[in-house]
Amino acid sequence: MLGRHTTRTGLRQRHHLTLTEAQQRAPFTVLMPDRVPTDWQVSCDHFEASERPPSPAQIALSYRSGDGHESVSIDQMASADRALHHYENMVSEGDWQEITRNERSIKVRPAEWGQAQAHLEHDGAFVFLVSDNLTGDQLATLAAGLRAAPSVGSI
Repeated sequence: MLGRHTTRTGLRQRHHLTLTEAQQRAPFTVLMPDRVPTDWQVSCDHFEASERPPSPAQIALSYRSGDGHESVSIDQMASADRALHHYENMVSEGDWQEITRNERSIKVRPAEWGQAQAHLEHDGAFVFLVSDNLTGDQLATLAAGLRAAPSVGSI
């Protein structure tokens, strides 16, 4: 990933980073997919925590296929900070299906809802996945294979 830069979104600082740099900065374990197709590209942004409005530190990963026909967004924050974010309202609604994969409990909302969504808590991180073109089952498989991003070296 070339070219790091910082921008301000509202009152929050956003830093475009590598996954390794994100792992070093985040106050939680940053998770990444264990397998990604070779033609997919990743973009990684770190959003600093802010007091006003209250927002937790977040990592946003965006994966997109080379031809642009498939993509997934993976947003993460410390599990303890989940209540500070609008995701808390979204995941509290009752139309989630619970799936167990690789001994992980993953809640999935199928694509028929408008877009496939999934969320889980793992290794101290709350993770929310969303895709306009992958199925809920594909998101569950992706979520089940999340692993800690490296904190040193390169990917």
